[in-house]
Amino acid sequence: MDYAYWPNTRSCFKIILVPQDFSDATKACQNLGSKVTLASLNDPYEAAYANSLMLTAAVDLEDGLIDKEEPLWIGMVDDEVAGEYRWLDGWPVFYTKWDTSEPSKGADEGCVVMGFNGRWNDIKCSNKYGSLCKYSLSEWKYLFFSLKSIA
Repeated sequence: MDYAYWPNTRSCFKIILVPQDFSDATKACQNLGSKVTLASLNDPYEAAYANSLMLTAAVDLEDGLIDKEEPLWIGMVDDEVAGEYRWLDGWPVFYTKWDTSEPSKGADEGCVVMGFNGRWNDIKCSNKYGSLCKYSLSEWKYLFFSLKSIA
C-alpha cells in the first residue's frame, strides 16, 4: 500500500501488514522517515478514514474478498503513568474509540490496536500485528493555538 493522504489533519498514512510486536512496529514506522510514527487518531473522521484504509488493505485482489480480520497497532500506549494513555507522536488525547469494556488494563496490557470494527483494545505489547503508520504535516501545538486565536 502506498501512502494515503487525509486532508483534514494534513496527514499521510501507510499500513505495514507484516506482523510485529509493538516495539518492532514502532521501529518499522520510524524507518519510513524521521517524523513517521505509529498513528495517532485525533477525531472520529480521521479514525473512520484509517479504518477504511485497514479494510481496503485486507481485501484479496484476486477474489475481492477480505482475507483476515486482523487488528493493527496504533500509536497509543500506557507506558509512563499507569492508566493514562498517550500518543507516541506527542498529540494530546482528544479522542478515543475504545471497544466495549476497554481499556481493560489487564496484566501487561499497555499497547493499543485498532480492531477491524474500528474500535480500540489495549493488549500485550508482545503480540504481533500489522501497523498503521502516520506522517503528520501539522503540529498539534500550532493547530491548537491557531484554533484558540480564532475563538
